[in-house]
Amino acid sequence: MMPRRRRVSGRIPRAVALVALVGLLVAACSSPVSLDEYIDTMESASSAYVTEAQERSFQYQSTVEDGVRDLVADESADPLSEAAELVRTETVRYLAYLGDAMSRYRDAIVEAAPPAEIAEAHEAFGSAVAAVVDGVPATRAAVEAAETLDGIQQSLGASQLADGQPRWTATCRALEQAVRDQGRGIDLRCVEDATP
Repeated sequence: MMPRRRRVSGRIPRAVALVALVGLLVAACSSPVSLDEYIDTMESASSAYVTEAQERSFQYQSTVEDGVRDLVADESADPLSEAAELVRTETVRYLAYLGDAMSRYRDAIVEAAPPAEIAEAHEAFGSAVAAVVDGVPATRAAVEAAETLDGIQQSLGASQLADGQPRWTATCRALEQAVRDQGRGIDLRCVEDATP
């Protein structure tokens, strides 16, 4: 029995050390950074998201436009139905890509540790982005269930993505202003056509 007790007791220091290490890592990840570091982190994350979202949007629009043009050229027997199928398929695919990009942006915002002076504005923006991300699956499902072009348009217009756009933009601008109030500038690309 003694060897077993020695083996168990020998594991305790290692377990304590591991717990302490995890605690240090968590504390390090959540500790506020300097304003300069925060600005660099957020500008980099915002630029990466906007660039990817714009690229995906361009690809989506080009694919749909080219597909519709081909339908017209081929003199399809049921162009509206085939166009609806094309738009539905490409929109669902686009929303999947966009949702992934938004999720990574949300995660970057969550991981950024703002200085106390701007923490409230940062949390408000992160909450707005998260709310839009949460609405992506339902929007995809609604589009996938739509049978006509009007139905697809209505699904998008009534979605949480559309509803969340004003809050996304407003809280993004408010965060920029909060940083400016600290005597620094920041560009989160709030007004560019990449928000939902």
